Amino acid sequence: MEEKKPNRNALRSKRLIRQAFIELIRKENVGSITITQIVGLAGINRATFYAHYSCIKDLTDEIENEILDKLMSVLRQFRFDNFLSNPTPLLLQVSLFLSEDVEYYRTLIQIPETRHFLEKIKTIFTDYINQDESIPREIRESKAFKVRVCYFAGGLTNLYLEWFNGGLDCSLFDIPLEVSQFFRDEVCKAFPSLS
Repeated sequence: MEEKKPNRNALRSKRLIRQAFIELIRKENVGSITITQIVGLAGINRATFYAHYSCIKDLTDEIENEILDKLMSVLRQFRFDNFLSNPTPLLLQVSLFLSEDVEYYRTLIQIPETRHFLEKIKTIFTDYINQDESIPREIRESKAFKVRVCYFAGGLTNLYLEWFNGGLDCSLFDIPLEVSQFFRDEVCKAFPSLS
């Protein structure tokens, strides 16, 4: 059975709801935002909101899932082979993806619930590296490799978070270049057979 596409009015309503929600996040704590505020700012009625979402958490979950889907589509463009020897192309694509709407992502990371979302992103990076079949299985299964992969995925996630919070004085595209150099140096030292 073919999946039904949403009509234009539904897409417009969802867009208005999201825009209102993002605008409200910029002004106040997400926990204090109400559906009444969202629908008032969006210029829609409550029934329209409830036609798409049962609560604000459904809205934030949908936004989070869409971002994860987009990130996964970026990752799927790359083969797993040789990520460790040259992570720059993939990391540049991640920065390009984030640069498409910097203010949107900067606003979303202000949501307190973002912590579990960042954990999901770290897991995605960890899984991605662990699937690099150019790395011999005995290395991928070693304790040292697993520790370094967790360190890298957490550090990478934190670097982007720091950049969005204004804690790094560099461009979004400097991050992949610096990280790639650091990562290649560390991988070469830890696992000379991979260089």
